[in-house]
Amino acid sequence: EYLLETGRYDEAVTNYNLVITKNPGYKNALIHRGKAKYALGAYKGTQKDAIQSIELKGIQPDNAALLGRAFAAMGESEAAINSITAAILLDHKNMEYLIWRAQMYETSGQRLKACVDYETAAKSGNSEAQVKAKNYCGITTVSNNQETTTINNPNTTNESSNPPTSDNTTVQNDTNS
Repeated sequence: EYLLETGRYDEAVTNYNLVITKNPGYKNALIHRGKAKYALGAYKGTQKDAIQSIELKGIQPDNAALLGRAFAAMGESEAAINSITAAILLDHKNMEYLIWRAQMYETSGQRLKACVDYETAAKSGNSEAQVKAKNYCGITTVSNNQETTTINNPNTTNESSNPPTSDNTTVQNDTNS
C-alpha cells in the first residue's frame, strides 16, 4: 500500500502482481492494484481487477466504485453510473462516491442529477461538493442553522433580495425544524 500511497504506481502494480499470484484475495490486493492501474490510465486492467474482486468477494462498495470509475474513464457512462450507484447504495456515507457519480452525470449532460448529488455531498460538509454545487448548480449552503438554496435559472430575472429557485420562487428553510 505504501507504493500506491506515494504515487509509485508501476512498482505497486508489480508488487501486487506477485501478491495476487499467491493469493488473489489478500487484503484487497486486487482493489489496490486496480487503483494503481487506474492512476496509470490502464482502465481495461482496472476494470478486470474490479470484476475479479467482485467474483472473489461479491459486490462491495470499493470494487463497485472502482468498476464505475473504470467504465467512466472508458466512456461507458451508463455502466459507470450503474456501478457507482451500487457503491452508493452499499455505502451511502461515502461522499466521494456521490461526487464521482455527480461528475459522471455532469459529463453525460444530466445536470439536475449531478446537482442533486453535489448538493447532498455539500450538505455533509464536503468542500469540493460545496464548490461544485455553487459554481455548477448555483446552490449555496449556509451552515449557521439556516439554509438558503439558490438554483439560478439564466432565463429568469430576480428583483428580490432573496435568491430564486428554478421556477423563480424563493426558498429559505430553517434547518432547526
